[in-house]
Amino acid sequence: MQNDDVLSGDAPAFTPCFQDTVLVYIPFGWLLVSMPFYLRFLLKKPPGPDLPVSALSLSKSILCVVLAILVVVEMWMHDEYMYLCQFDDVPISYHVGAAVRIVSFVFLVFAIQFIRKKHEYNSGVLYMFWSLLLMSSIIPLQWKISFQPSCPSSILYYVYFAAIIVQIVLHSFIDKDREQEYTNVDEKSDCPESKASVMNKLTFWWLNGVVTTAYKRTIGIKDLWKQTPDLQSDTCIPAIEKEWYREVERCKSFIIDYIESKGPNDSTDWRGYTLAVLFFLFGIIMSVFFSQSGFIMMRLGLKVKSALIGLIYRKALTISNASKKNYSVGDIVNLMSVDCQRIQNGFQLQHEIVSFVDVMILGLYLVWMEMGTATLGSVAIIIIFGGLNLMLGRFQQIYQTVILKMKSSRIRLLKEVLNGIKVLKMYTWEPVFTSKLLSIRANEMTYMRKYANASSFAMLLSVHSPFFMTFSILLLYVFMSEDGYLSASKVFTALSTINIVRFELGVMPYVITGVTQLIVSLGRIQDFLCKEDIDEENVSHCQQSDYAVSIENGTFSWDRTDPNITLKDIEVKVPEGKLVAVVGQVGSGKSSLISAILGELEKLSGKVNVKGTVGYVPQEAWIQNLTVKENILFGEKFSRKKYQKVITACALLPDLAILSAGDETEIGEKGINVSGGQKQRISLARAVYHNCDVYLLDDPLSAVDSHVGKDLFKNVIGNNGLLKNKTRILVTHGIHWLPMVDMIIVMDNGRIRETGTYEELLQRKDVFAHFLQSCLLQSNPDDDHEDKDISKMKDKMLVQVESALSDYEGMSTEESLSRKITIRQASKAAMLNDKHQHITTAVFQENTSGRSIQRQVSENLSALTESLPHGNVTALNAALTEGGPLYDDEATDKKAAGSLTTEETTQVGSVKLSVFVSYVKAMGYIGTFVSLTSLMLFHGLTAYGNYVLTFWTEDELLNNQSLSNTSEYMDRNIYYLSVYGILGFFQGCFVLTFALVGMHCLVNASGKFHSRMLHSIMRSPMSFFDTTPLGRMMNRFSSDIDILDDRLPFTYRLFFYYFFSMLAILIVIGITTPIFLVAIIPVGIVYVVVMRFYLPTARQLKRIESVTRSPIYNHFSETISGASVIRTFRARDRFKAVSNSRVDQNSSFFYAAVTGSWWIGLRLEFFGNILCFLAALFAILQTGINGADVGLSLTYSMQIIYTLNFVIQSVSEMEMNVVSAERVEEYSDLPSEAEWIIPSHRPRSTWPETGNIHFKEYTTRYRPELDLVLKGINCSIRNGEKIGIVGRTGAGKSSMTLSLFRLIEAAGGEINIDSLCIADIGLHDLRSKITILPQDPILFSGSLKENLDPLNKYSDPEMWVAIERAHLKPYIMTQPAQLNMECGEGGSNFSVGQRQLVCLARTLLHKTKVLILDEATAAVDIETDELIQETIRTEFSECTVLTIAHRLNTVMDYDRIMVLDKGLIVEFDSPKVLLGKANGVFFKMAKDANLVE
Repeated sequence: MQNDDVLSGDAPAFTPCFQDTVLVYIPFGWLLVSMPFYLRFLLKKPPGPDLPVSALSLSKSILCVVLAILVVVEMWMHDEYMYLCQFDDVPISYHVGAAVRIVSFVFLVFAIQFIRKKHEYNSGVLYMFWSLLLMSSIIPLQWKISFQPSCPSSILYYVYFAAIIVQIVLHSFIDKDREQEYTNVDEKSDCPESKASVMNKLTFWWLNGVVTTAYKRTIGIKDLWKQTPDLQSDTCIPAIEKEWYREVERCKSFIIDYIESKGPNDSTDWRGYTLAVLFFLFGIIMSVFFSQSGFIMMRLGLKVKSALIGLIYRKALTISNASKKNYSVGDIVNLMSVDCQRIQNGFQLQHEIVSFVDVMILGLYLVWMEMGTATLGSVAIIIIFGGLNLMLGRFQQIYQTVILKMKSSRIRLLKEVLNGIKVLKMYTWEPVFTSKLLSIRANEMTYMRKYANASSFAMLLSVHSPFFMTFSILLLYVFMSEDGYLSASKVFTALSTINIVRFELGVMPYVITGVTQLIVSLGRIQDFLCKEDIDEENVSHCQQSDYAVSIENGTFSWDRTDPNITLKDIEVKVPEGKLVAVVGQVGSGKSSLISAILGELEKLSGKVNVKGTVGYVPQEAWIQNLTVKENILFGEKFSRKKYQKVITACALLPDLAILSAGDETEIGEKGINVSGGQKQRISLARAVYHNCDVYLLDDPLSAVDSHVGKDLFKNVIGNNGLLKNKTRILVTHGIHWLPMVDMIIVMDNGRIRETGTYEELLQRKDVFAHFLQSCLLQSNPDDDHEDKDISKMKDKMLVQVESALSDYEGMSTEESLSRKITIRQASKAAMLNDKHQHITTAVFQENTSGRSIQRQVSENLSALTESLPHGNVTALNAALTEGGPLYDDEATDKKAAGSLTTEETTQVGSVKLSVFVSYVKAMGYIGTFVSLTSLMLFHGLTAYGNYVLTFWTEDELLNNQSLSNTSEYMDRNIYYLSVYGILGFFQGCFVLTFALVGMHCLVNASGKFHSRMLHSIMRSPMSFFDTTPLGRMMNRFSSDIDILDDRLPFTYRLFFYYFFSMLAILIVIGITTPIFLVAIIPVGIVYVVVMRFYLPTARQLKRIESVTRSPIYNHFSETISGASVIRTFRARDRFKAVSNSRVDQNSSFFYAAVTGSWWIGLRLEFFGNILCFLAALFAILQTGINGADVGLSLTYSMQIIYTLNFVIQSVSEMEMNVVSAERVEEYSDLPSEAEWIIPSHRPRSTWPETGNIHFKEYTTRYRPELDLVLKGINCSIRNGEKIGIVGRTGAGKSSMTLSLFRLIEAAGGEINIDSLCIADIGLHDLRSKITILPQDPILFSGSLKENLDPLNKYSDPEMWVAIERAHLKPYIMTQPAQLNMECGEGGSNFSVGQRQLVCLARTLLHKTKVLILDEATAAVDIETDELIQETIRTEFSECTVLTIAHRLNTVMDYDRIMVLDKGLIVEFDSPKVLLGKANGVFFKMAKDANLVE
């Protein structure tokens, strides 16, 4: 039977042969081909519990048996009766087909149960089989209903068809797991996708629960499931898409031909209706395939992103120190946040590359079939434009490389600025660092504009190329064809084909952008991953060694390529169980020796072996943003008895007694709410709790008071402490510990000068003996901060040194002691004779680099011990013994009491209109209007150009082919061609204007948002930084700003381009088929309702996704800074697991958010396909319509599907991306501190002339919701006085200093300096007139000159003078760049002691009349300490000095002592007077510190 016979009757009449062969073999052929691969997959699947036998699985198998029986009965009926009730002979083809069906159904009975036993919830292979079988059964069903409705075999077939439908329904559900015996209520549920049926997955039905919940209420983090374990993707299906394009094209062509050939009495109306239905079905299937292809690529991109983040994280844990110089923490975080996200984004449309090739080939073929050789014009256009696009893509790649480098530089500097914000505020450096950041941002935006230009021209070429293709085809066809006649069928078939190509071409700019960004970011990540790792062979771990630690002929360097050797000729052999001290001056290589043993230094030669596990206490304590207890346990199993011993020995019990939640108190980032001494003791407790074999202790005693240090040495480090049986290598500046160690290593200039016991080294009378004598003679009791026991130890040591050295040979012990006392006390007496000559090292707080909130919690163990009630410690001991909590809980929630940082909040409801207004304002109202108007005109002219084609094909003159060779005929063709060409020219101008103006406006808006947020952050008070984690701020400056830079412009172009395109489509269809407008209104209402139902989901998921990014950044930064500790304690796997957990939580929200966009897209596309169906149906029903109008209507209606899909996708992404603008806007309007400069209240340039300070009834608090910390301070400090401020923890000492800088503002009263109220002047006028020398040295990346004087106020000679007085000149002179030497991130190119000297030079350079001193010499050796003290005494002799003292010894010879208690001054007088009050607070503190009898 021919095709005409099949379709020519009142109903389709497919032959029985076709029904028994082709329609049977299609579904069962699928089963035959796919099942072997599927069974192989199931057999290879790891064994696991099978799914329980259920009514569902039994029903599926039983129904297969029923279907087999029905086929057998049908065979019997055909054999016994007439075949199909009209033929006597049953064809062999029927028997073969029936046998295939029977065998297949029987096979499926067992296959269904086998699949169940393999724990497969649902089979895509079987679902596809039943779907194909259902579709193949429709034609036989139609034939039987049309021609043999009452035949017994037909009735039996109705039952057969119903059974197939039931099977489809059953396979749309899944078998259930066995019920678990218990469920962890805190554990998140599995992703519903993992247990979703095939139909569920195809329609994203599994997301319904989240969408419904989000519509009813605001969802939170706990409302979402765990990330799906299977994020790998199958390949996309461009080949299938190509076939659907072919079928859609053919279907559309059939409809046009039908309309043109339909007669008034045509009896085959069913053909038109069938074609309209097929038009609808093809649209539905295309929508499903389109959604699934995009969804699969999204999954693939997400999987790649998660994998790359994991690789970067792992690399950060193993990268060598030499390689790390080129990658700051900010750089690595930028790779993780920006580059990985751009790689993921790059996958979004990459399947369109394959689709582009297929569609172009298919499209050109179809056009060739209609237009012949005229198609060559469009081929030429494609080749030319393709070459231009590749060239523009190359430019985009170059610009992207530069942009990402700029971003890394900006994020690196920003991280340092936020880390050192307190120092910036105290030195009034916010403007200069803001300018630096904005300068980098300005350069970044310059290249963003260049990138915008390249993207705009790429958009022009891609979007406008369909016009050039159409124009070239029409031009060549008119002049090359014999008659130049253009029929509606030819033109609109070609036009519709080119419109399909238009879609692919329109997407290509975004594809090129994605590929460009993907390549650039992959290259950057590849460069990082290829950097050198720490060599695992640097240290061996042979357990058969005779020594616990041994280094043989070792030479080490931080960088193999650096000619400067860090350590050379190192020979060390440490027996097991020994205590070894490493001593030497600043920069001698002590810490480098520890790093060499850890394997952190590159081993150039020699051999290093460590026997057993290693515990490490770094010089700068690394503390996590966890509770005290979690920091100590560090992943180890909790043992109460062991824990009690450790915290008791590490002197932490008194600290736990005053912390708000005991050991459950949260420690802020970098330990901001604990003192330096507390951090160091927690770090020590962590190492001790791990019970390692070898302990490397890098100067842990320098940050604690002398009597606390004595206790730590006695109870932990020394030969009678907890570690007495362990091997300990102790770097120390405390020379009084040296007689109690087993061996001493003396370092100098990267070499070991001497090694031996204390007595051996003294007897050698060499480097060590002279070093010891110099330290003991130069020190004095006040500067040593020593208690009586330590003083006695030093007395004894000096006697030993003097008796050992030749200068003192022959002296008796009494004479030596007398000489020692004379020397040391004479030094003290000389200082007391002139009060302006002796400002000793003062203590502000053991952790100055921390933020102001630390003052509320704890300042130092020594200040705590003097006043801590004995009962609190006793209670803690009892709690430990009895298993109770380690804090005082008085009706206070434990977690709430210990919480420090605030939870990051999310907005609720719709994004505020003010955010959109603010963004459009930043873009510029005029620019936005011009951009969108140009796009509107472009689409209007495009639509009108298609109407010109309608007028052209329906022109009466041109339809009269008898005039085809006349000049009038040709002139009319040229006229239409010219009009079409002019319209195309203006289309190009308008689309280029839209792209250029719009992109530049978006770049400007992003720059303004960044600038406003940066200024807002810089103007924020310290209370904001106290309670806001660094990662939360970095998240906004990296990811959110990048979304404004990159994704929002992408979405802007995509949304408005396809939105106006959709409007043009609806208008054209409405004009050509007016009845179509009736359908638009109800469908439009449904659109609005569904979108309103969905948008809360998109917004809230994106908000939570943004919030869950911050913990990833926090953990990343924390890990990188503590990588050496993590490696030493072999905790890498645990930290990787934590990182993976946080990434998975974040990606689960991203996954849900993006899946939601496909969820809404598929549903709205269904209504779009209804519109297409109605357009075709109305064209069939409408009388008096010509083929040109039908062609125009159908051409546009076909575009509804993919245009609508992109509108929906871009609306969803726009809604999500605007959340980033909302988050940036939130941080652009933060509460600000007072004005920096008040023009009407500026002090004199010479203010303060004297330095008199007067507190009048002064009260203050840290934040409005907290209690007062100073409660009415009244005191006067005269110019030039040296004031020591002491008191118990929480007494308000540090609050006094913060009040002077106005880092916290007055709640009442005032402070006057030289009779000027500091509240009346600007913050910068105040802070620039006060100098502080902090304890923790804060340096920034950049040159030494920039660190000393960022404001460029001082000349090079002045800087050299400051450096010389800071005793740093010899070292700087050895550096090739000298003042321009690079300091590295955080001053990493200097040792800790050298950083402190740089800060001293900075203080000398910025000298003022008021000086605040912190304990600034804890990290330097005693000799350098004495030099610093001498410098301070000399250079600041005329200044008013306030010393916040935790060690009372430092202020015993000050003019006056201010004793604070509970925010009030309880004593204020000279030390002599205060010590004379036996019942006074100061006397008791001095007595507890062993300073008085």
